[in-house]
Amino acid sequence: MRDIQLKCEAKEAATRRGHDMKRWERNTFFTAQWGTRCRKCGAGVWVNLHPLPNETEIVGPALAVGCKTVLADEGFQACRMIWNL
Repeated sequence: MRDIQLKCEAKEAATRRGHDMKRWERNTFFTAQWGTRCRKCGAGVWVNLHPLPNETEIVGPALAVGCKTVLADEGFQACRMIWNL
């Protein structure tokens, strides 16, 4: 149950930053880890069910930065508005 909650939290946080996440996949080396990537920019999110004391349960660049494709599109739209294109 805890893994479902963590995956939902991770996907929700990444979606808030504009990412369109793929399906979750289990890490083949560490069975207590799950990962997913953004369909648009490839940024990833990983859920660690048994983190070490100095680790966090949810990590990844998709949590730290917005989706590059969404940011690029927003910048393009802003330029269009400024230059009345």
